Amino acid sequence: MKVVDTGHIVIEADVLGGEPHIAGHRIAVSHIAIWIVYQGASPGEIAKEFNLTLGEIYAALAYYYDHKDEIDRDIAETDRQAEEMARRYRRGWNGRETAETST
Repeated sequence: MKVVDTGHIVIEADVLGGEPHIAGHRIAVSHIAIWIVYQGASPGEIAKEFNLTLGEIYAALAYYYDHKDEIDRDIAETDRQAEEMARRYRRGWNGRETAETST
């Protein structure tokens, strides 16, 4: 049996911190998973929005499902870190008060 590599998904240490991403783009597999699996966007919508092919989108989804536990853990950790930063810096990055802190 011959395994065919479509070449759509790459891992480069100096791109997106080594996250798997679509070759030639700075769009991580986790981004595709979040938009389609978690937010309900369609593959066609994402392909059109970011000038990707459906092959690239489905390759990212295939990679996601092959590594689902690991990628879901990374997504959850990133979300946890973002929530922690939001609590820590209630005034936001630009020093202005947010709606949350102004009420």
